[in-house]
This record gives sequence, structure tokens and C-alpha cells, in this order.
Amino acid sequence: MQTLPLRLTRGQDLRAALESVLTAHHVTAAFVLQGIGSAAALCRRHAGASLTWEIAFRRRCAKIMPIRANRPA
Repeated sequence: MQTLPLRLTRGQDLRAALESVLTAHHVTAAFVLQGIGSAAALCRRHAGASLTWEIAFRRRCAKIMPIRANRPA
């Protein structure tokens, strides 16, 4: 197994950073082994679902709300 340590700075987009490092290393499949740190918000969509949810973290509590419906390709 090859590991690729990645350190992000505050405000950096996790998905964009992962895609960038994987492309740079010609990796076609990967998984996150561990994550340590903090997050301001999380966007989540279940496979096959049309709605994306944003979880925004503010002062030790989370506010969960739908942010958009995904359009079929």
C-alpha cells in the first residue's frame, strides 16, 4: 500500500486537494485512511439521491440544511 500524506491549510477545499494530489501521482483509486483537524462545513449526497445536504459547523453545534438538487446528466 502506498500512502500520500496531505496537509491542508485553513479554507482549502478537501475534495479539490484530494483530486489534485491523486491526479499528480496518477492514482486511479484511493481511500482516506485518517483525518485529523477541523472543518467549517461538510456537503453530503447519498448515491443516487437528487439532494445535496450541507452541514455547517458553528461553535460546537451543527446546522443541517439542503443546499441544492442535483440535475441528472
